[in-house]
Amino acid sequence: GQRLRALAAEISAAPGTTGLQRIVVDDLVFSPRALAPGFSDDGPGESFQAPSGALSLEFNTVRVSVHAPRARPKPGQLARLEVELYPPSTHLVIDDQATVGRGALKIRTYAGMEVDGQARTVVELTGKLRAGSSLMVRRRVVDPGLFTGGALAVQLAGADGTPLPVTRGHAPAPEEQPRVLARRESPPLRVVVGGALAWSNNFVAEQLLRTLGWRMTGSPGDWDNGAEVVQAYWETLGLPPGALVFENGSGFSQRGRVTTTALVDLIAVAHRVQGEEGLLSALPVAGTDGTLRARLRRSGKRVRAKTGTMDGISGLSGVITAEDG
Repeated sequence: GQRLRALAAEISAAPGTTGLQRIVVDDLVFSPRALAPGFSDDGPGESFQAPSGALSLEFNTVRVSVHAPRARPKPGQLARLEVELYPPSTHLVIDDQATVGRGALKIRTYAGMEVDGQARTVVELTGKLRAGSSLMVRRRVVDPGLFTGGALAVQLAGADGTPLPVTRGHAPAPEEQPRVLARRESPPLRVVVGGALAWSNNFVAEQLLRTLGWRMTGSPGDWDNGAEVVQAYWETLGLPPGALVFENGSGFSQRGRVTTTALVDLIAVAHRVQGEEGLLSALPVAGTDGTLRARLRRSGKRVRAKTGTMDGISGLSGVITAEDG
C-alpha cells in the first residue's frame, strides 16, 4: 500500500501528467489463466489460493475489515455493518447483505459485476456480526491486473475524487519511445525466494514458476511452460524423472508429490553445485521468522528447513549442521 502511494505520488509529480485519461494495464507476459492448477475456484476465496498475475498487488488479496456498531438503528432500519476494503480499488464491489446481531458472518469473493466485458471482484457479506465486534479477513481477488490498476486509479483520483478508467492492453513498444514516468526494480531473487520459503507463500511460488516459464521460453508464462522448465532442470541435475509429479509451483496440490529420496538428492546436488550461497542459504532457519519460528528452537540455529503442510500431511525437509560444522 505504501509503495503504491509512493508510486502514485511520483507519477502525479511528473510534468505533463495532469491530462491523464485512462490507465492501461499490460500484464500480458503471463497467460490469461490466473488460478493455479490444483487450486479450487469454489469456497470463500481463501487468500492462500490467490491468483497469479504479471501485475499484482498485496499478494492479490484484499483485506476486509468489518465492525458492528453498538448504536441502535432508527425505527424501521436494519443495523448495518461498517465495511472497509484495503487496498481500495475500482475493481472491488461490496455486496453487503449482513446485519448486526447474533449469528455467524460469512465473507466471500467471486467474479461478477462486469464492466465493459471485464469481471470485477465482488466482496459478499452475509449473516450477522454481534454488536461491538470486529472481524478482519483476507480474500483473494479475481483479476490481479485490473485490481492493481484499479488501486492505482484510486490513488491518482483528482480533486473531484473520480478515478481514471482502467483497461487491459499492450504497453507502447520501445521504438515508439514511450515516456517513462516511474520505474521499480524487484529485490534480488535470493530475497524473493527466501521470503517465499520462510512464510510458505503460495502466491510468490506461483509467480516464480510462471516467470521462469516466460523467461526461458519467450512465451507468456504459464504452468505448462513453467513445469517444463522445472522438469528439465530436475533431469539435468540427474534426478529421476518419475520422482517428481508436478502440478503447480507452490506444491499446494493433492496430485503433486516428490519422493523423500529425491529431496535429499536435490539438497545434496544444490550444495555441491552452488555451495553455501545456493539453495541452503535460502532455506529458513529454525527458531527464527516464518513457519519455523516455533520449531526446533533449541537447535542453536543449526537447522535450515522447509515445512510442507496440508490437511492430514506434514513434512519437514532440510539440513542439520553438526556442532563441529
